[in-house]
Amino acid sequence: MPIKFDRILYNEFNHYNVATGKFTCHIAGVYYFTYHITVFSRNIQVSLVKNGVKILHTKDGYMSSEDQASGGIVLQLKLGDEVWMQVTGGERFNGLFADEDDDTTFTGFLLFSS
Repeated sequence: MPIKFDRILYNEFNHYNVATGKFTCHIAGVYYFTYHITVFSRNIQVSLVKNGVKILHTKDGYMSSEDQASGGIVLQLKLGDEVWMQVTGGERFNGLFADEDDDTTFTGFLLFSS
């Protein structure tokens, strides 16, 4: 199930759907995606997913206080392709955290069209 990021910093063309948690490609090309997650109270396992296939995987073990983990990837996308983040490994690995001081973010942007 996609992580639904509800605090949107920039989404002028609405390619990220807040209701589904998915980015949909409207311009074919090469994109850069990155995520930064804050981990608190439990371990975390997340994947960046393209069209239902896990492409990039990050795992972080909770020790104490907040911890951060990040990932980034360049992807070739076709019109209609979908990209999203999801927790993998069940609730036991859902230590995602965000508050006014700590963010968990997902970013994607077009590098060049094809």
